[in-house]
Amino acid sequence: MSFVRLVDFSQLAVNRVTRAHLDGPLVSLEVATGETYMAEPAAWERAQAFDIRGVIPAPPGYFVLDQCGGEDGQRDYLDTEPLIGWAVNAGGRATPVTPGGVDDYDRATLRPDGKVQHVDATYDSREAYATILGVDPLPPT
Repeated sequence: MSFVRLVDFSQLAVNRVTRAHLDGPLVSLEVATGETYMAEPAAWERAQAFDIRGVIPAPPGYFVLDQCGGEDGQRDYLDTEPLIGWAVNAGGRATPVTPGGVDDYDRATLRPDGKVQHVDATYDSREAYATILGVDPLPPT
């Protein structure tokens, strides 16, 4: 269950909210009893992102790409972490799940066909994506 921090610093369970709308610079959150609570828009968006309603298992061969900093003067590089599923939030957004948990960083996904899927584009290969980022496609050996 996810909670949203309200402007009075209390918290409200996201699944209690029946209606949300902008009310000036804040978001008005209504619950079934008719009560209304106020939250910052960023707090509401963040809470919704983590209001996970289900997880879809990933087939084998999917990985999340992580840009890592090179050490001792080496270039940055792309490392991989197994993608084990997608967490689907209340708004329908699917977010990668790795062994470390739900990934909230909008990282790129390496697909089994070798293509790289990012939020804004699909790249033909890991190498093509690394070129766009200006990093090495593989960790140093």
